[in-house]
Amino acid sequence: MSDKRSTGSDVSRGLAAQKLRDLRVTILAVGLGSQSDLNQMAEVVVEDDHVFRVTRDEDLKIPANRIIDLILKGE
Repeated sequence: MSDKRSTGSDVSRGLAAQKLRDLRVTILAVGLGSQSDLNQMAEVVVEDDHVFRVTRDEDLKIPANRIIDLILKGE
């Protein structure tokens, strides 16, 4: 989860994501607010539909339901 652009290096973010993928961890990226960086989040996930942006509290329901579906399916 992130609310803004990451201040960490692209290399460290990429290495951390790769270590998780090597362990067969599914990465979901959730951006909170309009300043979240979708490009950075897309760099760490495998599937494009694993990136979510929520700009308002009432928008949480849609990605929350999708995330629950992904977890239940074991994706």
